[in-house]
Amino acid sequence: AGVAVSFVLARRGIVNPIRSLTAVMSDMAAGRRPDSIRGTDRKDEIGEMARALEIFRANEEHMHALEAQEAALTAQSKDLQSSISVIVAAAAAGDFSQRIGKAYDDADLQRFAGSVNELVENVDRGITEVRRVIAALAEADLTHEMQGHFQGAFAELQGNVNQTMAVLRQTMQNILGAAGTITGNSGELSSAANQLARRTEQQAASLEETAAALEEITTTVKTSTMRAKEASHMVQETKNSAGKSGDIVRNAIDAMGRIE
Repeated sequence: AGVAVSFVLARRGIVNPIRSLTAVMSDMAAGRRPDSIRGTDRKDEIGEMARALEIFRANEEHMHALEAQEAALTAQSKDLQSSISVIVAAAAAGDFSQRIGKAYDDADLQRFAGSVNELVENVDRGITEVRRVIAALAEADLTHEMQGHFQGAFAELQGNVNQTMAVLRQTMQNILGAAGTITGNSGELSSAANQLARRTEQQAASLEETAAALEEITTTVKTSTMRAKEASHMVQETKNSAGKSGDIVRNAIDAMGRIE
């Protein structure tokens, strides 16, 4: 009876737990993970074996969890690379509206995705501001400037663009001032030209009157010359007649003397 009881106790307390641990080891060797290891609470060597197997099982469970995490991380990394490739291709084509809209479980991947979105956002914002200012400049509107806070090359670009617009505004103001001065001077020149034209017209009229008067004077001189010639001729004839009359008078006096 004692041997039978010892056999039963040995079978239940030693053989069966060892067989159970052996089966667990076989399952673990075959790649199957048990949910738990029985006998870890025992204080004997079987308990130590069970606790050692529990450590192996926990390590294997942790390893499988790490592998799953690594697989998920690899899949997310590939997805992130694909999204970045789409964004880069769009940016190369001049489209900066693409963003990474997915959320990733890994904090590093999420930060990287946020950095890529921030990069594209800054580039898009800078280019949008430059396009807005250039479009306004094309419409002859010099009041626009690049707005917002930029860093690095875009900050330098913002300073250059805003300074250029300020110089253009000052230049246009100077041109407008010069144009106003030119307009005023042109008005004065136009008034002076009008006055000169009026005086020229008056002088032309006076010259016409003078020419007419000179023509009349010339005609009068010609007439006077002709009349002077006629008068000279008449004087000559009168002189001749007077000479003849003198001879006649002398002859008459002589005759009267002889008559007396």
